Amino acid sequence: MKLNENMAEMVGIIIGDGFIHRGKKSYFGFTGSPKTDKEYYIFLTNLISDTCNKTIKVRETWRT
Repeated sequence: MKLNENMAEMVGIIIGDGFIHRGKKSYFGFTGSPKTDKEYYIFLTNLISDTCNKTIKVRETWRT
């Protein structure tokens, strides 16, 4: 995978608001409010999908 503007933005987002889980299943995760940041999550989904050529699954989890 070559470094380009989209990849650089995705890495910055992961460093700032996210994490990468590696295990039996690897995945990206991001912190934020799915209600107030809905447009941003749509942007993230499209960015990751386009950059990695993968289908993205969005899942909300809540921590108490």
